[in-house]
Amino acid sequence: MVVATLVIALLAIVFSNSDQAVRIGDGSEVLLRAEELLSAATATRATIELALVFAAAEESDLASEDATNTIVADGRSFAGQIENSLATLAESDPTLDSTIRTAAAAMVSTSLKTLDLVDARQVSDAEDVARVSLTTAFDGLRNVLVPYRDEVTAVVAAERGEVGRIARAAGFGVAFLIPALAILMFRSISRRRQDQADLVASLEGEKALGRARDEMISNLSHELRTPLTAIYGFALAMRDEGFGDQRVVSDTTDLIIEEAGRLGRMVEDLLVAAKGDSENLAYQMHDVDIVREIHEALTPFEHQDRRPDIVVAPGTVRADRFRLRHVVTNLVANAIDHGGPSIAINGVAQGEWYHCSVIDDGDGVPEDMVDKLFTRYVHEGDRPLLAGTVGLGLAVAETLLHQMGGDARYERRNGLTIFHFRIPLAASHTPAVEEPVRA
Repeated sequence: MVVATLVIALLAIVFSNSDQAVRIGDGSEVLLRAEELLSAATATRATIELALVFAAAEESDLASEDATNTIVADGRSFAGQIENSLATLAESDPTLDSTIRTAAAAMVSTSLKTLDLVDARQVSDAEDVARVSLTTAFDGLRNVLVPYRDEVTAVVAAERGEVGRIARAAGFGVAFLIPALAILMFRSISRRRQDQADLVASLEGEKALGRARDEMISNLSHELRTPLTAIYGFALAMRDEGFGDQRVVSDTTDLIIEEAGRLGRMVEDLLVAAKGDSENLAYQMHDVDIVREIHEALTPFEHQDRRPDIVVAPGTVRADRFRLRHVVTNLVANAIDHGGPSIAINGVAQGEWYHCSVIDDGDGVPEDMVDKLFTRYVHEGDRPLLAGTVGLGLAVAETLLHQMGGDARYERRNGLTIFHFRIPLAASHTPAVEEPVRA
């Protein structure tokens, strides 16, 4: 009778533990959906600010209409994600407060209104709406959503603590009375704990990625305005000072070209990152002369003092020439802005691959950053790993190479910093007998 009572008590404890585990799972699902809604709102606001920057730059012929339209389309997509995230949050929590629904609807409505004004190129009106109405709508949503998220987090944490205490009590009783049942219960509880740990780890990973993405987006306007401001300032200087001093004109023109190239690389990295994981990033694969494409990729740097020493053997590779130039440009820009005074590009065909290396004699990458070199949104201190980007340069280079059948890696050897990449040789490639071409 006593044993039966204890067994029933143990079963009651197990049932209670299972019920709390279900509540933890439900609470974690609600927490995840709340984070998604907040991230979608943040991304929408940041994209609208970027659209305003490009629309303003378009008026001065510093940005293309296609680039502005693309960013506006992205803003509408993020606004749609707010609605989708709100719907899934409401499904996860049927008791969701109406203030969150109202605040989310206001955020969507104000965002679409601002994007419509940008689309119509009514930039001044769009800036007024963004500065007042959009800021109010975003703050309103954040002010009701953040306390709600924190409350759910506290509930989940309390439930997890209670589950732990109940699990320990059940483990002691079962181990003391019924060894065989203890084994079964241990396995069951272990599985539940592992599932909970996996869910918590997944949530933490999503939050970490969200924080990195939000930080990148919050700094995006500043990163883009820096080269735009420089270009504008240099142009004003040329206009005000006149064109009498040809040396000043030449130097100023070179600076404008350099900053425009930096801005172009930034935009290209952003577009590739936005489409790199989807089927929307098109590749035009051809048999390409690697030597010619390397020289074309280095055209933006030809007026700089620290030009690379090029020693590459002839070769024909199978690649998209525009994407291949993008890879080379990113790696060379990194070496120029972060490497040592001497920079070289070496290349040779071996087997079925063409191997290329960008080498400099700088200090290299800190050890704690090596494993994160090809991860998106990763910065070295307060600066991106590649100058002229927003923490995407190496990730973009690796993505483009991978989708063209190649790969990239980093090596530190004999005091030199080396970024290797390889690309498949074309079927039309014939082994060359010439020595590597020096330029």
